[in-house]
This record gives sequence, structure tokens and C-alpha cells, in this order.
Amino acid sequence: MKVLPHNEESEKAVLGAIIESPKIRNELVNKLVESDFYGTGKKDEIVPNRLVFRAVSTLVDSGAVVDLASITTELDVNMKVLSQIGG
Repeated sequence: MKVLPHNEESEKAVLGAIIESPKIRNELVNKLVESDFYGTGKKDEIVPNRLVFRAVSTLVDSGAVVDLASITTELDVNMKVLSQIGG
């Protein structure tokens, strides 16, 4: 199976910018989709960057504050995946 080009560090940088900057968040959160973050497509694959993006998107959609505490809560309490993606 051929691996598509991807850069996990770039994905993390995009997520960091979305988390830290409301302007960037407003611009990108509705343009990106989870599948923009690389995954192999294997069944039951845990893709941390996708899950973080999902958490941020959920918070934005609900009008909640987007910060590390709220993202952590979303990943842990609501999505129950925090431990699976490394805490």
C-alpha cells in the first residue's frame, strides 16, 4: 500500500493556530474537515489530529470557549478518547 504524502507536524501547527487564534479558527474551522488530517484508512484507526479537530469543531459549533481546558474536557468526558490519543 502506497503511503500518501503527509506531515504530522504541519497538521499540529494548523491545530495549534486554530486553538490559539480566534481569527484563524473562524477562517479555517468551517473550511477543513476531519479527513484533511492524515489517516491510513484502517478500520478502528485512532487519528489524534482528527480527534482534536473534531473536539474543536464541536466546541465552535456549540458556541463554547475554545481553550486547552475545554478541548481536554471534550476529548475526555464527551468523546472518551483522551487516553487513546496520549492525554
